[in-house]
Amino acid sequence: MHTITADSLMILKKSTSPILVSFSGGPDSIYLVKQLIQLKLNLICIYFEHGIRRQTINDDQTFIKQFCDTHSIKLIMKRLPVKQYATSHRCSIETSGRILRKSILWHLAKRYKTNIICTGHHLDDHAETFLFQLSRGSKIGLHSLKRNYKYAGIHWIKPLSETSKETIIKTLQKSNQSYLSDETNHDKEISRNKIRWNVVPNLKIINNRFNTHIGQTIDFYEKCLAQIILTIDLKEIKTKQMAGYYECYISRNYFDTLTKLNQSILIHKMLKQVVEELDYSHKKYSNKKIQKHFFPSIKEKHIDLLLSENGPNVIEITHQYSLRKTKKKMSVVYSVTLNKIMPYAIPLNKKVKTYYFDHFALTLNFKKHMNSQTLDHSDLIIRSCAHSDEWRRGSGERKNITRYLKSIGILKRTRVNYPLVEYNGTIVGVLGIDKENGIAIEEKSCCFMHLMVQFY
Repeated sequence: MHTITADSLMILKKSTSPILVSFSGGPDSIYLVKQLIQLKLNLICIYFEHGIRRQTINDDQTFIKQFCDTHSIKLIMKRLPVKQYATSHRCSIETSGRILRKSILWHLAKRYKTNIICTGHHLDDHAETFLFQLSRGSKIGLHSLKRNYKYAGIHWIKPLSETSKETIIKTLQKSNQSYLSDETNHDKEISRNKIRWNVVPNLKIINNRFNTHIGQTIDFYEKCLAQIILTIDLKEIKTKQMAGYYECYISRNYFDTLTKLNQSILIHKMLKQVVEELDYSHKKYSNKKIQKHFFPSIKEKHIDLLLSENGPNVIEITHQYSLRKTKKKMSVVYSVTLNKIMPYAIPLNKKVKTYYFDHFALTLNFKKHMNSQTLDHSDLIIRSCAHSDEWRRGSGERKNITRYLKSIGILKRTRVNYPLVEYNGTIVGVLGIDKENGIAIEEKSCCFMHLMVQFY
């Protein structure tokens, strides 16, 4: 008899691809895997070594390998630089581990062509997280752990969200199933553990159905939040994409009419849209080397700071993601430092040809009534712009390219080395500016070749 939630079961039964399971060897993940085995699913277990429990690492890995071998489950072991990431990003060990695990799981899902990732979060976890977020004055995050959700093209599901820790332990003991114990779960210097061992037991004395009732409260809160979201016009969200740059923004005229709660929800929505749009591009060019990026996480203190009257105009979430505000718009920006492109010659002797670069792909597409014989023997040149480069848009005045990129809000790290197109010694276009889908190269008012651009 399985205890998997109905909504999780529906997603799992529809899957025809392998299911990734975040697997630690602890009671929660052992119980989860045994539940999934009953459904006869094709599982891939992912074990993360955080470099913290070094004294037991060999025994832990041996146990995990034996368990997976016994049940004929594919096992992947990954080591995470948790301490280094925590130091460089000024976050806790727990936050560092969560970000790294989520990022690696996402990339592995892409590699194994699956869109389902399972984690062993149970009912007690939800109660602890709810109390932890509540103690920090959180609003949006109060429901964050309870439900299954889709993020960056992947279903992240928690099949045990209605199963208590007590049920998990009793079931494993009844079947004589051994499991690993993590001593860090008893470290009362960790905030979550203080709630687990000091707060929750006392609340259970007051109400022995505390976990169940907290779960119902979270469900109610989530339904209220869903109703609030319906009052937001998501059509107001606009996007701008260029090489190494993606911006999701909304006008201040509309944004300032919303309540503070709706503004927070909207910023989270824009961040999600940026990540999912980048994921969509990744799927298109999955055969190419993609620069890995960690999942951004917006803290509510970031949003409060951004929305305050005297708050900064720019808040860096990670080295790639940032929140930005101007008098005209509020935006979430993804921006990377572009590598310098040495002049790259593209011969114009084929009707359709695609070339891949770091953050964009170019496809040469000739018009049906024209062909490459119309062209002279010059090559099309793709290169990074220099500070002195100028170009003319249509019949307008000549403009300095880097200054123009700055005027439209492109960050310095992206506009340095920004790609442009040169033909016969003349700059004929800057990628992503002339047209969203490419550059039309003209000669004597006759368009004979179209350069299609796709960013990722």
